[in-house]
Amino acid sequence: SELKSQMFHTYFNRFLSLLNYETQEMSRQELPLMGNREEGLSNADLVITILSNLLSANIDVGLKHSLNIGYHENVDIRAAFVRVLCNILTQGTEFSSLTDAAVSDKY
Repeated sequence: SELKSQMFHTYFNRFLSLLNYETQEMSRQELPLMGNREEGLSNADLVITILSNLLSANIDVGLKHSLNIGYHENVDIRAAFVRVLCNILTQGTEFSSLTDAAVSDKY
């Protein structure tokens, strides 16, 4: 479980840094290019989907690593994290396994 936790932390932080980079790039541009809208999903939307799937698949170890993102200094990152949580709840992630895992780890 420790290895799974470390792997989650590595991947989650890597994609989070990509999201952070994307929000910084968007703030540098004064006017968004119209071509980006026609391409479909933005990079930020794709990263949010990736983070949602990653957290949903690893909710047992991922929740403790990711909750502090809700307090991130960048408001865009906080908003993206709320979207990640919303996606997870919409997908219907099984939270019942958290209780079982927490009990087995504790005892």
